[in-house]
Amino acid sequence: MALFALSGASGVHSRPGASDPTDALTALLATAARTANANEAALLRLKTETAVVEGSKDPSAGFVSRDSVNMVVHELRSPVTVIRGYLAMLRDGTLGEFPAPAAAVLDTLINQAQRLASLVDEIPTLRGIDEQAVDVHVRSLACSDLLGRAQARSAGRAALAGASVKCDSRGDLTVLADARWADRILDNLVINALAHGGGMPHVALTAESVGGDVVIRVQDDGPGVPETLRDAVFERNVRGTSESPGSGLGLFISRGLARRMGGELSLEASAPSNGATFSLRLPCAETFTPALHA
Repeated sequence: MALFALSGASGVHSRPGASDPTDALTALLATAARTANANEAALLRLKTETAVVEGSKDPSAGFVSRDSVNMVVHELRSPVTVIRGYLAMLRDGTLGEFPAPAAAVLDTLINQAQRLASLVDEIPTLRGIDEQAVDVHVRSLACSDLLGRAQARSAGRAALAGASVKCDSRGDLTVLADARWADRILDNLVINALAHGGGMPHVALTAESVGGDVVIRVQDDGPGVPETLRDAVFERNVRGTSESPGSGLGLFISRGLARRMGGELSLEASAPSNGATFSLRLPCAETFTPALHA
């Protein structure tokens, strides 16, 4: 099976016996440990080489950094694919019956594997933002579809957290945006709201017309953004606390993507009793005037 044809980086070359999920778990844990070590080594190498490039006066040095990015992403994707493959087979019963009491643990592992895959995918996007080279293909998108998709994608995570995600798009609002990047921004905002919104957060997605643009808001009822971080929350590697989940890149990447589409992402409001409200402002498809967005 192609999922398990991995080179020496992971040490996994064949699928375990289909009748024993314990063997699959053992192989999965071993692969996960090797993946963690590979991630740490690859990211350390990328960080070191990037620092060298940024300190170099040679304009061609940037090409070394781009090559390093591609190499690191390739090295990380292979073991992550193996982990996700094993988890999928455990979930669907291909490897035998999985113990019911461990189902919640398996769900958590699947979610974390998806998160790791997303982080790996963010590496080239991050580099593209730094170089202002992210491909953007804007078209007219219905806000009701954007918000509805974001709500649907967050359903599993919200259920695990005992949270609710609701959306309300007024009228037939449309925006000019790249569907991939608009989805990525909303996913980042909703994931942040669920992660930082308290024990059982309530998240609301709304859209309204404001001054010729459309403003999409993602609001939670959690503790809000710490006052000391409100000016820095969109900077690279900034997290709420050292214990906060995530890489500290989600909002940095999201703002960069918003600006590449001619929009803006901002922290509109934050208060301990009312949570945080992030607003994504995008050109309205019906009233877009290039001169106003130049």
